[in-house]
Amino acid sequence: MENETHTAQPDFMGMTETEYQAWIEEALANPATPDKPFEIDSDGALDWVLGKFLECESQLQAIQNSPEVIRAKAIIANAQDLERRAKERIERLHGRFDNEIAHYVQAKLEGKRTRTYRTLLGAVSLRNKAAGLTVVDKESALEWAKDAYPAAVATEIKESFKISQLDNVMRDILMRESNDTLARRGLLATPATETLTIATGVSDAE
Repeated sequence: MENETHTAQPDFMGMTETEYQAWIEEALANPATPDKPFEIDSDGALDWVLGKFLECESQLQAIQNSPEVIRAKAIIANAQDLERRAKERIERLHGRFDNEIAHYVQAKLEGKRTRTYRTLLGAVSLRNKAAGLTVVDKESALEWAKDAYPAAVATEIKESFKISQLDNVMRDILMRESNDTLARRGLLATPATETLTIATGVSDAE
């Protein structure tokens, strides 16, 4: 066992799946004999097992350092950087033109039932978003609800405040309160808004 010689490292990248599985089976085979099961009872036996670890770890390193994998990682990193830059440019376009686009499209759609304006290069959709309440301070909202509207306090797992449990009357009352009063209650009133969506059709074509 101490005299076992190590063969050259196989060409893992050139192996087929069948060849790879065969190599794994051979690599994990041990030098046991019918009359003596294999056990680590000497430096030679330990080295045999360590040698198998070495072969597998060498395979892992060979794959990670292969030109194909290095090239793929570089391509992915470059693609992610280009994607980030493209998203930043899209956000800048939104910041620069959304208000003007909305104003123009609102005029073009005036009196029409549709809320989408289409051209050969894309479509602009306008969507109304209802006014509502948002919890900005959970603890303050919970303390207020305990005294003012206990029905909105959920206690299934942990006591918490649920806006969804407020009825329309209480919602209307809160929506008319000042921002300072709402802030003390841990709430924020959001006005009705109109959202704008721009679609060029690029994603749909993928």
